[in-house]
Amino acid sequence: MKKVLIPAALLLATAAVSSAQAQDVRFGLRAGANYSNLAGDIKNESTYNNKVGFLGGVLVNVPVISDGFFSV
Repeated sequence: MKKVLIPAALLLATAAVSSAQAQDVRFGLRAGANYSNLAGDIKNESTYNNKVGFLGGVLVNVPVISDGFFSV
């Protein structure tokens, strides 16, 4: 629980401080699919299967400079 609480508090504090400097803090969601396979000179190639996966997450774009050139 502490491992989740500390990064969440830091993220919230960063967003609060940066929003006082610039009002262009953006939040969003990321999602996508991943398809992987193994190719090359492999022995027992039939034992390696293709894999399909999903990725997802939350993102925050916080500008460091007011002109929007550099953001974290």
